[in-house]
Amino acid sequence: LLKNDFMEKIEKNNRNYNKQTTLKVNNGLTTVIGYVKDYAGNEGTCAVDVRVGAPKPEFDIEYGYQIYPNKETYTLVNMTESGTKLTSTTTDPQISFTGLNDYKEITRVRVRFNTAIPSTTTAQLFYSNGTHTETNSAKALLVQGQKIVEFVVPKGTYTNLRIDLGELNNKTYDIEKIEVMVGDRSTLFTNKNVSVNLIPKNEVVRTTNYSFDNGSSWQDINYKDYADNITGSAKTKNIATLVSDPAKTYKIENIDKGVPKVTITATEKTNGATVESNIWVDDNLNFKLVSSKVGASGATIYYCKDTNNTCNPTTEVATGATITAFNTTEGIYYIRYKVVSGSGTSSEISSFTAKVDKTKPTITSVTGNPTAWTNQDVTLVINGSKDGESNLHAKPYSFNGGETWQAENSKIYTENT
Repeated sequence: LLKNDFMEKIEKNNRNYNKQTTLKVNNGLTTVIGYVKDYAGNEGTCAVDVRVGAPKPEFDIEYGYQIYPNKETYTLVNMTESGTKLTSTTTDPQISFTGLNDYKEITRVRVRFNTAIPSTTTAQLFYSNGTHTETNSAKALLVQGQKIVEFVVPKGTYTNLRIDLGELNNKTYDIEKIEVMVGDRSTLFTNKNVSVNLIPKNEVVRTTNYSFDNGSSWQDINYKDYADNITGSAKTKNIATLVSDPAKTYKIENIDKGVPKVTITATEKTNGATVESNIWVDDNLNFKLVSSKVGASGATIYYCKDTNNTCNPTTEVATGATITAFNTTEGIYYIRYKVVSGSGTSSEISSFTAKVDKTKPTITSVTGNPTAWTNQDVTLVINGSKDGESNLHAKPYSFNGGETWQAENSKIYTENT
């Protein structure tokens, strides 16, 4: 085809042919239609939408908080569990969470998988503050080979969430984490990593790259996990290489992974003397629990009392407060205690062994004292009965009114005393 050939056929085909190979387009969206024609008069056409002067990309920042695994309480239906691998035993496998009161203004729920999704199926998220209904649910496609699925929900505080992982039997889902994006973090602390998510908005041209260091480096995934509190600057870039401006600041300040500690002090009720664990005393006991190494999320102390050292501490007590509930108890018993941070990190359960014996032992008899004069040494023997709790002391016998004590229950006298 020759340029002058086009010009020769302008009037014949009534087309606005032009020798130019470029066309100026004004700002905005313009549909450009191109025509081409051969000597036989055959025409070919093509059309393209040209957008000029597109605005820079915009985005919102959302923060993701892990609820599974090893965080919130959950129940499984139609699934078995092996570590983080959940295998459906029949159709409609479900994982449910309740009591999510701390996660306010939830906007989306994301499931990340360690390994690829085994089969394509439709998953469904139910969100509510009570009974789940179809009205309050969102669907998303689990795509075979991918490793992520995300549910978008109306912004709200939902105490109950349930994820239905499709309708396929005998499928194993190896879940890395389930996290919720929240808008209100004013009272939320966590001991898990937090993700920063850059959510494109008002997209004119598709966003393709994300930066969490003010544009120094870029990635094609719109989220990044952080193990520690941090302040940073984020930007996004679209397919036209336009970069958002100005950068947006993100800030994580509610990660608390520290393990708090708690110590116990036992004192005698009458004189306040400190008592060590597993030591017999003849007075009732008071206890005091004090927390330490407490992070920004604060901490709560729990304790319980039993006689076999197996109870789970659930009774709350303020740090430094005196526990007087057991200061009439005798015998052997255990005070078990722990401290839990506001982010959910618990110390190990510790135990104090209390031994209280206020029952005096009795002497049944003293034998060996002759009834007549004798020129031989005299051996006196104390026959003592043990009490019902602590048994006799290692040196339980005294022959001088308690001034000195000895292990043997007999004493030889060579003269009158």
